[in-house]
Amino acid sequence: MKKLLFAVLLLSVAVYGADAKVKGKVLDGKRIEIKTDAPGTFTLVYEGAGRQQLADYAPICTLDAEQLAHYEYFIDANVAPREAKAIGVYDAENNRVGSIKISALKSKSAKTPLYSYGVLTDVHFGVPKIDPANDFKRALAFFAEEGASMVCICGDISEYGTEEEFQAYANAVAQSKIPVYTTTGNHDCTKKGIKLELWERYTGKPLVFEKSVEVDGKTDHFLFLGMKRWNFKEAYYDEHIEWLEDKLEEYEGDRCYIITHLFFPERAGNLNGIYPPKNWLRGAQLEKLENLCKKYHNSIWFSGHSHWEWALQKYQDRANIHRDYEDGEPASGWSVHVPGCGCPITSDGTTRVNNPPASEGALIQVYKDHVVVLGVDLKNGKYLPIATYRLDTPVKK
Repeated sequence: MKKLLFAVLLLSVAVYGADAKVKGKVLDGKRIEIKTDAPGTFTLVYEGAGRQQLADYAPICTLDAEQLAHYEYFIDANVAPREAKAIGVYDAENNRVGSIKISALKSKSAKTPLYSYGVLTDVHFGVPKIDPANDFKRALAFFAEEGASMVCICGDISEYGTEEEFQAYANAVAQSKIPVYTTTGNHDCTKKGIKLELWERYTGKPLVFEKSVEVDGKTDHFLFLGMKRWNFKEAYYDEHIEWLEDKLEEYEGDRCYIITHLFFPERAGNLNGIYPPKNWLRGAQLEKLENLCKKYHNSIWFSGHSHWEWALQKYQDRANIHRDYEDGEPASGWSVHVPGCGCPITSDGTTRVNNPPASEGALIQVYKDHVVVLGVDLKNGKYLPIATYRLDTPVKK
């Protein structure tokens, strides 16, 4: 599959004013390049009808154009928002100095999704240096306002797996306007194991469970796979992995979402391999789950754990989203890493740095043969262009 990043575009930026000449084009199918004889900074912003900036979206980027500036961080799966009609170019004083056609980034989604849902991970009630209660409540309110039918969480709702932390989570969920479903992460467990009675009391669910959504004559399945203890070699019960395998086989003709905590180390979520190695899923369980991902192409595996922010795709093209391909055809399901709702982690591509003020997640819009992942800065209520993706999921008839 060719790079979607402005592929086959030869772009010109219209210029307003006699003092500046700005031109934009795309090189090697993935890079926006802007040249100008009037050095300065230029911000690229998605626009809707009538040249109005899309208020729900953060800017694509700001380029410091001495002589040459470019943006090259989109991947195959990136698309423009459905509402976008063009990319506006603005100078440092926010004057519109030109526009770029959407072209190959144009979304082909229908006007209205069949349904949508939110995905969060790593809330971490119990951490004093962040504000998990407000981060979580803000996220739930955002998804409710956006029309999501429910919220799924990829684990680590707590820091130490205590009753007090689970109670704080349950109190926040009780105020939510939409249903919330969560799986367990390593922080919800102890090294001796999950306190299952507490977990079930405050979340209302066991370590594995499913939820189905019937829409457009088909059924989508949400399969929750929870960790049993703080152990990254045998993180899950073997019988629960067998349960997941049975479900994926039973629902082979349907679209399945797997909600779990640990990422696949060679897919999304393991930025440049710099997450501490002993904290990765490994061994026979990793091999088994990877084989399930390879076999069931209509599966989408959501994970958290490493907290990486959406923006870090600029350091690795598979930081957020990954799918295997062979001869241009899908050879696996999708892997999607979701940043932390509580304290996402930023990086320069080589280190890990906590970012306590931040809070991120994703809204998933579901269509007949694909889903759109909208990565969101929950602190500011803005969708992120670098994390706006189309994931094709052609289900069997």
